[in-house]
Amino acid sequence: MAITTLRLVARITLTRNVLALS
Repeated sequence: MAITTLRLVARITLTRNVLALS
């Protein structure tokens, strides 16, 4: 379950980075 949370946070962080670059 912890791994899933980490993956979710990682995806959100990546998405935020992409939006910031846009």
